[in-house]
Amino acid sequence: MEGVRVLVVDDDVDTAVMTAQGLTDFGYDVRFAHDEVTALQLASEHSPEIAVLDLHLGSSSGNDLARKLRGLPGLEDIHLIAVTGVTASASAAFDAGFHAHIQKPATVGGLRDLIKAALRE
Repeated sequence: MEGVRVLVVDDDVDTAVMTAQGLTDFGYDVRFAHDEVTALQLASEHSPEIAVLDLHLGSSSGNDLARKLRGLPGLEDIHLIAVTGVTASASAAFDAGFHAHIQKPATVGGLRDLIKAALRE
């Protein structure tokens, strides 16, 4: 599982950095962004296999970002994990193509377990 490319997107800078660092410590190749534009640019360059997206990104939606990521060449099958503080967002996330949903505060260990499960699929 080492070297699996992961994209972390959260508009809270500290959360994005801590999540990215924690996943890096588990051996994942992680990039992180705080907004949709940067996330799409990194995804185009990095071709992540997994994306961990906050559903509420300030001026944009994680659900919209998920659809845009899937529209990028080579990312049609990206595995999407939604992270949110709003439980009611889960059904909308699954409708947007997310494979998993985890509620904040998400632990790095919990995310690692979801990534491991995704890689077994």
